[in-house]
Amino acid sequence: MSKFLYILLFLLPSVLSAQSIKHYIQDSISKENDRKKVELLNKRLLFEFQNVDFDGLSKKIISDIDFNQLKSENLVIYFRNICNERRGVIMYGEDICSANDINPAYNQFYFWNKKNIKFIQKKYHKNVIPYLQITDTFITDGEEFEDQVESFYFRESKKIIDLAKTQEKKGKVFYKFSNKSTAYQLITEKELDIYYFPYKNKNADLEIINDTNTNFDSLYLHFVNSIGRIVTVKFDYQKDNNELYKSYQYKNKIWVEIPTKEEYRFRF
Repeated sequence: MSKFLYILLFLLPSVLSAQSIKHYIQDSISKENDRKKVELLNKRLLFEFQNVDFDGLSKKIISDIDFNQLKSENLVIYFRNICNERRGVIMYGEDICSANDINPAYNQFYFWNKKNIKFIQKKYHKNVIPYLQITDTFITDGEEFEDQVESFYFRESKKIIDLAKTQEKKGKVFYKFSNKSTAYQLITEKELDIYYFPYKNKNADLEIINDTNTNFDSLYLHFVNSIGRIVTVKFDYQKDNNELYKSYQYKNKIWVEIPTKEEYRFRF
């Protein structure tokens, strides 16, 4: 082997190490710049949305929900928190939550409050059943649920959990899964007690058979805040790509509907 090849083999690890360090530094700088942009937009949005009548916005959004697609007396609302906090062994017990540049001023936490839930119950005669989208579960008791909440701890979810658990009446979810792929039909059944907001003390006995709900409707509302005191809402019914976008702007102390631009959709 030539002397040049020996020198090349000797220097190669150093060159690769230097390139790795360079890429790491560049990546760190890029992430830091992105973090600063997010924080800047977060602060600007929070400043712009000061002294805004969000009660008026909530009423307008509720009036725009298409309850013709939600005919069941049981309405499952999918609740997604503002930011992705996580705690536990992986994160050494710390709460991790980056600045929110999507919807810091108005989001699911502000919409799904006690006042709006009661209004929907009274006007549309619905049992309102919260479902935590991140942990993928209804609000219940028990070690399994507590472990999920402990591992994925969300301040906003904690508040709706506490609110739901003030209700004395509990509902039930009945799960049934039938596997016909084998020579023998395997049937798995499970029953779960859940917390919900009952309308006039009505029962909420939900059925989910082979991952299909049989006696309840689902509603997903997603929120984006934009510069100019604009809130865009994606109305998602039954989680089947039946989506509708509406945008609202706060002008002269009232909320008016405006066309939804593609730049608003892009941020979902």
